[in-house]
Order: sequence, then structure tokens, then C-alpha cells
Amino acid sequence: MNAPAAAPATTAVAVAQSLAVRCVEFEGGPDDAALALRTLTSALTVSSGPAHPRPVSEAAPGHASVALPLGGTAMVSVTPAAPGRWAATVTVTDPGSASDEDVDALLAVVDRLPLTGREVDQIRRDLPITGAVAALAGPGALEGLAVVAAIHHMRDFAGLLHALIECGADPAQMTIIDKGYPYRMRERVDGWLECQGVALVDYPQRALGIAAHLDRAKAAGMRTLVMDDGGYVLPVVLDRFPERPGEIVGVVEQTTSGIWRLADHHPLPVPVFSVAESQLKSAVEAPHVAAAALSSVMAHLPDETWAGRPALVIGYGRLGRQTAAQLRDTHRMRVAVHDLSAAALVTAHQDGHRVGRDLGALIAEHRPLLVMGCAGHGSLLAEHAAAFQASAYLASVTSRDHEFPLTGWARSARRVVDHEPVGHTYVMDDDVELCVLGDGLPVNFHHRESLPTRVIDLVFAALLLGGLTLAEPGQGGHGPGVNVPLVDQILGASPALATYLDLYAEEPSSLSAGSGAGGVRRLVTAAPDGLPDHTRSAWTYGRRPR
Repeated sequence: MNAPAAAPATTAVAVAQSLAVRCVEFEGGPDDAALALRTLTSALTVSSGPAHPRPVSEAAPGHASVALPLGGTAMVSVTPAAPGRWAATVTVTDPGSASDEDVDALLAVVDRLPLTGREVDQIRRDLPITGAVAALAGPGALEGLAVVAAIHHMRDFAGLLHALIECGADPAQMTIIDKGYPYRMRERVDGWLECQGVALVDYPQRALGIAAHLDRAKAAGMRTLVMDDGGYVLPVVLDRFPERPGEIVGVVEQTTSGIWRLADHHPLPVPVFSVAESQLKSAVEAPHVAAAALSSVMAHLPDETWAGRPALVIGYGRLGRQTAAQLRDTHRMRVAVHDLSAAALVTAHQDGHRVGRDLGALIAEHRPLLVMGCAGHGSLLAEHAAAFQASAYLASVTSRDHEFPLTGWARSARRVVDHEPVGHTYVMDDDVELCVLGDGLPVNFHHRESLPTRVIDLVFAALLLGGLTLAEPGQGGHGPGVNVPLVDQILGASPALATYLDLYAEEPSSLSAGSGAGGVRRLVTAAPDGLPDHTRSAWTYGRRPR
């Protein structure tokens, strides 16, 4: 008698599973909500192609019903989630003949919802130094230059791109290389970039994209300015298009790994403004990158315990030194260090860490639970897997997936286990497990925003200053190649550093009421105009506020 009673529950589950839902929250006002609804319905109907009917009907305010290309329907809704926040949802109520892959592609339109005007305005407010540099330069500073940028597609990139446009760069002549890292808001940033009219190129197609960019710029009578973060552009030009470096006015490089990738191409035929090696970046960025990487490790492994356990840092440059210090001082781990440089090992030893010149022996003796790859190139070789006497987590803090020999380990492993979104594990024949977090990509970018916007602000200002310098007729005296002393001189004399001190040093001279940028401290939680005032009832134990 009880058997039939299970049928309704099973049916309900089946019905629930037939609904495919994707939702994203965003900040904005009613106009932004209305635009989001139009954007999503348009994206769904355009996907049906010209040969299919594309009816859209308004189901209710903030809702629309859309006929799908392979039959079936979807419901789009944009509804209030909190004061100043909205929830955009796409629900495939009837997939028709669409496959699971087709449905996932339809749902992806909500992931790519562009950043709203209010969100971009907030990002720009949190980049006051970059904005001040752009305002001082003026709208003609980059006019006539076609920009190629390979910068991380996080929220703050929208602020840097806005500054480039404010300085006269034409979005229609820009090419942006998408590195493909799984940033937390990558799709929304890409959606916003598309709305600006820039050309987006995926990392695997970057050579074709760079060639197409150079062709467009040449046809328009423009030279190219490169804003790079990892050596994605100039090495490709020098290797694949050796006759075309003369079309590039210069390169601004943000990372040391990008400088290393140019090592085989000396003498360089174009100026390379190395923010990567500048005193400014050394002072500002490394502690925050190390903190972001370790925070990501801990967040992805919340049930692990770290205090008193062994960690290994490979590479003792700026990032490695900060990473080792934070592992010891913040997470209370026992840290060992390996570096190919004897001078770096002496520094690590003086800093109080165990050191080892023989990496295999150090791994076997120290038995690290956590390995942080900070070398900027291959930290480990495939044969180092045999040195691990106990299972370990491994995380990269540098560009792409170059720190660990993933292909070699995949060939020698008994099993490769996927732990999406944490990473994947190589199970070796001796049952040692090597869990590579973030699939070997930099963990500080793994489903995260990495650095706080106000931290990256000074680095973005330095990148912009580099571009503005190379755009000058005499390029600020920067000839072909790298000239770090000149870069330090240019950045040190710039108003960006004074603006930073006005904003954050809180010197008594800058704190008088109404005087200068430092007169009023601005919180990141400052409410923009347009948000309604409201009253929250007091919290009491056991009862939620209304």
C-alpha cells in the first residue's frame, strides 16, 4: 500500500531536474535592470539564427518568455535582490530538442552579462590614482595608437581600460587577449569588453589575433602600444612576424616572467618599459600577491590543518620571499626553501628558513605538505615525483601552468583524479598523491579577484604612465630594450606617488578639513547616489531581522 506514495516525489524530482537555471547578481538601478533584461533576451533570441522565429513575450514586469532555437522556451527575469542589487536569472523551462551542451550554452548568456554602469563607476572610484594620471594626461595622450593588452580579466581591468580610453585610445582599434584563467567575474568582464567594441582574442589564437591587430592598425595608419602581463605579445611578434616589430611603438610589461620570456630575443628592437622590475612594484605588490595565493589555498582546503606542518617554497625572489614569510609568520608552518641561486639561498637562510641546494633531497627529507611554486618557470621536473615520501598539495604563484610538469606526471601516474573546482590529483604507483591546486594555474586568480582594487591601483597607474611615456615623441628618453633605472626615475617623479600619499599616508598636513584628497577618508563601502535609505530592525537572538 505504501509503494504508490513514492510516485509524486519522483515526479517532482524529475520536473525539478528538467529545469536548468543560472543566476547572477549585479549592482545597479532600475535602468540597469531594464537593460539587463533586454540584453539577456536579445542574447537568447540572436542565438536562434536568422532561419528561426524569435518571439519574445513580456510575462510580467521584470520577466520575459523567450522561444528557443531548437524548440522549447526559457524564462528571463531580473528582480530585486537587495537595495541596489538585482538577480538576473535564466531558466530553461522547456529545452525542446536541445542537448545538455546546447542548454549550457544558452544559460551561459547570464554569466556574460556585462558589468553595469554603476559597477564600473565603483571600480573607477576605487582606482583614484589611475584616474588622476589619466585626467592629468588628457584625452589626446594616446590618440593615434592602437593598443594591444594582455591584462588579467578581473573587475579592476575595466577601470584600467576606461583610463586608456580617457587618454584617447580608440576601443575600435584595441585588441584584448583573454588569458583564459578562471577569474571569478571573467565572463562578465568579457561581456563588458565586447560592449566597448574591442576585439577579444582567446589565448590559443593570440598569434592570429596579434597579426590581425597589426593589419588593422597599419591600414588605419597607426602604430601599436602593447600593455603586457606575462610576455604574451612581443615574443610572438619576434618569433612569428620578425619583419613587424617596427610597427610597435613600445611595450609596457607588468611581470617578471614576461621579462624572462624576452631573454632569448636580445637585443630588443623596441622599448620595453619594465614596471615588473621597478622599485614601485617591488614595494607594493609582492606581499599582497603572496597573501592572495595563500588565502586561496586555505579557502579551497578549509578542512586541512597547517600549523606546525612542513611547507616548501621553490624560488626565492620577491614572491617567494613573501610567501615563505607568511607561511611561517601567519600560518605557523615549518618552511624550507630551494632556489637555483646560491645568493637567494643565503638570503633565505638569513631569514631563518631551512634551505637545500639539492631539490630532490630536500623534498625527501622535509616531506612538505604544501609546495608553493614561485620560480616563474619550472619549479619541479617530472622525476621529482619520486622524491615525495608523503602526499602533498602543490600551488603555483606565477604565470600560467609552467611551475609543475603536469604532462609528465599524467603519463607516470596510476590515476588522475579531478577535484573541480579545487584542482586535480596525480596518484602515483607508490600511492603518494600530488594534488595540484587550480590545475597548475596561479592560485591567486583561481575563481578569485586576487588583489584588492585599491592595492592594484598604484600598479595600474604605473602601467598607464609607462604607456604615456612611450607615446611621447621622444619616449621619455627610453630607447630600445629594458632600462630599469630610467623607469624608476620616471615613476618616482610622477604625481602618482604623491596622490598615493595624499590618499593613504594620512599625514597631518593632508588631513585638515576639506584640504586635498586626504582631507576625507573614503571607505570602499561608501554608498553611491541612487541607493534608497532604509532601516534595519535590531537583531535579537533566535530571530532574523525583518
